[in-house]
Amino acid sequence: MGPLGVEVEILRESHGLLYPWARLLSETSFAVIIAVLGWTYLRDRRTSYVLATTVVGTLVVTVVLKGLIGEPRPFVLHVVSPLTNPDEPYGSFPSGHTSRSFALAAAYHLERRDALTAILWIWAALVGCSRVVLGVHWPHDVIGGALVGITVAVATHRTARLWVRFLSIVDPLARGVRAWRWYVR
Repeated sequence: MGPLGVEVEILRESHGLLYPWARLLSETSFAVIIAVLGWTYLRDRRTSYVLATTVVGTLVVTVVLKGLIGEPRPFVLHVVSPLTNPDEPYGSFPSGHTSRSFALAAAYHLERRDALTAILWIWAALVGCSRVVLGVHWPHDVIGGALVGITVAVATHRTARLWVRFLSIVDPLARGVRAWRWYVR
């Protein structure tokens, strides 16, 4: 994959747009994921197990894809200068921030449907946009990241029973005998 003319124009036109907000979204995305995981863990362990598995699975898939594809980021090709500390010069596709954000939103949407669902979808889209605005990803990296996150969320949701059983066994805070009941069946 490589940059298309329209992607270069999108990058140049959006570069630095609402910079402080884009940087805040980008730099706090991991903290938001941890906060949602913690909140759901206290509220509903089953949902938290599925969300955690989805985020970790997405992280693994994204790292593997970045290594296999090895696409240079926009600032490496001197299209724009990065407005944040870039992680690495290569490994642009797919966007890790975007994939994890969309994975969380999609997994939460599949597990629960409440007010937080809409907020997470909007937040995921804004995180993806922030990566382009900051000049560290191409638009197709963000689209690819969203697709990776959603795909892993659907796969995890469909196999949730396995993940929930396993994590309820290894969870040190699970309620003893109740957790082992899953394993015995």
